[in-house]
Amino acid sequence: MSSFAKMLPETEIVDLEGGGAVDNQITEDLPDDDALFAPYTYSRSLAKPTLSKSAKGFTPFPSSIDQSVLDEITKTFKPRDSDIWIVSYPKSGTTWGAEILSQVITGESNSAPLGGGIALGLTSEEHVLWLEALCGKGVAEEVIASINAMPSDKPRLFKSHAPLEFIKLWTTSKSKVVYLARNPKDVCVSMWHHSRSKKTFNYEGPFNHFLNQIFLPGRAESGSWWSHVGTYFATENWQAVVENDDDDDPAPRLFCLWYEQMLRAPAEGVQGIAEFVGKSVSMVKAEEIAQACSFSSMKKSEISMGVQGCSIQQDGGGEGDVNNFASSQIRKGGAGNWKDYFTVRQNERFDKIHQRQLDCGNTAGLGHNLMIDFGDEVKGADSQMNRMIELLEGDRGVGGDGEGGCVIN
Repeated sequence: MSSFAKMLPETEIVDLEGGGAVDNQITEDLPDDDALFAPYTYSRSLAKPTLSKSAKGFTPFPSSIDQSVLDEITKTFKPRDSDIWIVSYPKSGTTWGAEILSQVITGESNSAPLGGGIALGLTSEEHVLWLEALCGKGVAEEVIASINAMPSDKPRLFKSHAPLEFIKLWTTSKSKVVYLARNPKDVCVSMWHHSRSKKTFNYEGPFNHFLNQIFLPGRAESGSWWSHVGTYFATENWQAVVENDDDDDPAPRLFCLWYEQMLRAPAEGVQGIAEFVGKSVSMVKAEEIAQACSFSSMKKSEISMGVQGCSIQQDGGGEGDVNNFASSQIRKGGAGNWKDYFTVRQNERFDKIHQRQLDCGNTAGLGHNLMIDFGDEVKGADSQMNRMIELLEGDRGVGGDGEGGCVIN
């Protein structure tokens, strides 16, 4: 399919304003150089995504998602036309979107399991299945067999952070995928908190380090935000102008929307999702679902979407992760929190890289859709302390833009 956008190479990000030292160049094979990340450490699931080969090339996955697991899913999972997915880049409202989707399908304004769920020896039954996380090493065959045996009288609901290349292998051309995108600046902040709070990441670095050494170069879990989001939006644009019957490159039906749109008009967002999946939801019912799925309600709920998916993942979570899943997955919500973290210099750097990514894409489609409003000026614009931190970290080779630091612009 020719409409896939060409994403900005990682080396160009580093070289945008003259480049940094040779040791700090970001290459496609992500060199295993612990000194590059000193003095902070984090697990390989964050620092060095596994490069898993798909039909379209190499796609980053966290190291907790083993290649054998992906192969097993692709080989034995049986997709259905009635399957419905909620997909996003991590920390983009997946849990929120999954809860909304579940309640739209069931017609219930609560967190009751869907259609009896699927028994996998978990503390409670699933109602939205996180496929790749459920299929940890050693249990994939059993899990997939159980999912394949689920009753066909109701749609199966799935959530995922997988790139489109894999979603296409796990769906039919009639399956439906709701893709939720979020302002990448808020995503970056949320992923930083998430990485520091989960024991498996073993990460304690400051925000400047995470921004410059992990998020902007595409080293965060699930790879580059621009590549992940851009591919889905470009494909939705392609589907809008041609029939979805390309046997050489079939894709599920896509409905892309922004997290910020859902926040501004949650009931209307619920109705939009309902219409896409073929459900009729009144405005009154949509408002009930929106309220039931508000962040305050979900924080209080004892049934947290995805807890079971995390707990069964063999290489991923530990007890600390599972016990604290609700708080780590539903940290704060809202939009614009990035302004409490970004300095002026960090913000300028981010905007420059974002624009370069758009310039490399399909400006008639991808670029237009990703021209999001980043909002007002940074709250910490005059913060001397923030600037001092940047300079100090630049001197230590952790980031910033001073001499001796790693230039990420």
